[in-house]
Amino acid sequence: MRKKSSGPVAPVATVRPAGTGVRTPGPTASGTAHGDWLTLGRDGRLSLYAPTDGGLLRWTENTPGGADWTGPTSCPAPGSPI
Repeated sequence: MRKKSSGPVAPVATVRPAGTGVRTPGPTASGTAHGDWLTLGRDGRLSLYAPTDGGLLRWTENTPGGADWTGPTSCPAPGSPI
């Protein structure tokens, strides 16, 4: 069951490659997300979105309910008010 966010999400400062346990510098979110920032896809995998300058960052579960995620993937949105 999908639940709504209880409030804004803190900006993302670092990312961790799947399965490595090591944090490495990566793209950073530039604001707080409001609304549906965690979505459930038709295939059962979750996707997480965070605002960044000029678009969004997206992380996606590798398998439904799994511990490993791919991303971040940059989703450009020129002119975005984010």
